[in-house]
Amino acid sequence: MNYFQGIACLSLATFFSLLAGINYLPKFIEFVYSPPANLVFKANPTFFSVNQRYFLDFERFDNETGANKFIVPNIIHYIRLNKKSWSFVEYICLRSAYVNQRPDFIFIHTNIFDGFKGKYWKWIQEEPDLKLRLIVVPVQLPSEIFGQKLNPVWRIHHGSDLIRIQALMKYGGIFLDNDVYVVRNLDKYRKFEMTLGWPRNESLGTMVLLANKNARFLPLWLDNYRDYKADQWYYNAGDNPTASVLMKHPELVHREPKRLGVHFMLREMFQESDNFPWHEKLDTVHLLINHRSYLDMFYKDYRYFNERNILHYPFNFGEMARLVLNRQPAGNYTVSIQQ
Repeated sequence: MNYFQGIACLSLATFFSLLAGINYLPKFIEFVYSPPANLVFKANPTFFSVNQRYFLDFERFDNETGANKFIVPNIIHYIRLNKKSWSFVEYICLRSAYVNQRPDFIFIHTNIFDGFKGKYWKWIQEEPDLKLRLIVVPVQLPSEIFGQKLNPVWRIHHGSDLIRIQALMKYGGIFLDNDVYVVRNLDKYRKFEMTLGWPRNESLGTMVLLANKNARFLPLWLDNYRDYKADQWYYNAGDNPTASVLMKHPELVHREPKRLGVHFMLREMFQESDNFPWHEKLDTVHLLINHRSYLDMFYKDYRYFNERNILHYPFNFGEMARLVLNRQPAGNYTVSIQQ
């Protein structure tokens, strides 16, 4: 199939996706279009936002019981700003999401317009089915919000917070930080208007978010940035919206206090092996990988993880990574552990 035939087929795929719904698009593209080995599907995926199958009026929606069908698209969102290469841990986390969630698509929102590089990005592209699900979505790194300049020191982090809200408002789906490991399928949360990790007596966690694009909390969360405080790390994304919106209206979200693993779990991941049954107690876990240097007592022994030293890493993350590194066929790897 030549280049022009491929473009024509993609146009047809877009048309049929509007008619049939998002779940049919991967199968249709797989049937009519075989991308060249060095190509990742880059597109402006505007057509995803018009799918009416996920449109609901949430005025009286019950986020305790949820709906009797999926109302959150099975799309995973990642954000990568100013990062061309992928680390081993990021590869492990992406593959855990692919294997255990089986998303229709994986959207990578990035300001890297000339392509990613490195061994682990190559590994990702070497899996045909995984590669077929990747959609690179170009974004600009925000410099301001509501006329207020973002703190230049924290611009990437505060900008990423804004992009994740805006992406969910446009498409809906499942947002994951790059160092979130998906332990098991998240479909049970796709029946709620919006689900987030919100531990008891803490602010909401921004690391794992599942939402219908019309979720009521999303525009309120974004509007909260009118009170942007450039000198505070987590006030804008977590502390203020928790205090000013969610504490007053907890019914806007499905609150998961523990199973999404957004609370501090560095000890359980990097300092324990037998005392914490992660495969039973967690659905996802935020690995806090960028904070190990000053929080992990064993950091000096394993400063960086790779496919070699992970084979003898003795703590829980080692077992988790090895399950994904085996490159088994897609499916829920945790099943064999539970039996």
